[in-house]
Amino acid sequence: MRRRNGNVFDVMDRNIVAVSPATTAKAAHKLAIISKAGLMPVLQSRKLVGIVSEEQLGRCIKEKSASTPVKKIMMKPVFVDRGSCIEDARAIVISTGLSRLPVVDSRRNMLCIGTISSTKLV
Repeated sequence: MRRRNGNVFDVMDRNIVAVSPATTAKAAHKLAIISKAGLMPVLQSRKLVGIVSEEQLGRCIKEKSASTPVKKIMMKPVFVDRGSCIEDARAIVISTGLSRLPVVDSRRNMLCIGTISSTKLV
């Protein structure tokens, strides 16, 4: 297996599947299933404000209500910035168990510019 030494910007997916904080759990869950995105960034004006997983959304629909807005169940954002090296991103994925990480332009502006999946990091 070949080791990648570049940065996340070189291998990230620029086609972002994301939801807004106001999106309902039901709508977000449907999008996660259709797009096969196990984890989605929660964006407000293209800025990363949280993350939400398909598993979390399904649990919310069963336990609470399908109309619950994502902002009530989203997690604090876990992300990498565009200049992060592959090894650092891999370490975050391993330590958190997340299947995908949002990529931001910079930690200051938190503008989401892509995502990177755990499969691209191995």
